[in-house]
Amino acid sequence: MFIAGFPAGAWGTNCYLVAPAAGEECVIVDPGHQAAQGVEELIREHRLKPVAVLLTHGHIDHVASVVPVCGARGVPAWIHPEDRYMMSDPEKALGRSLGTQLMGELT
Repeated sequence: MFIAGFPAGAWGTNCYLVAPAAGEECVIVDPGHQAAQGVEELIREHRLKPVAVLLTHGHIDHVASVVPVCGARGVPAWIHPEDRYMMSDPEKALGRSLGTQLMGELT
């Protein structure tokens, strides 16, 4: 099993790429804040072929880069059905006061 990871963005949330071996298909786990560049670097470095993104839960520090990562590779994102609402409205996961403190204006 091949696992590569890095701390992403302002919160240093761990993002992982998991594959049977270097050069194989992989799953990207939790591409959080500003993770897209780190994901691309690991894909190139280890010759990985992304097939999906796995989101362990819907908090913004774990999903913030899901759109650019999935869009760049044309792969789906998987998330538990009970967390899907956070993908369209991340503020609900944080609450307005905490969300504003952590992220400023949420869109």
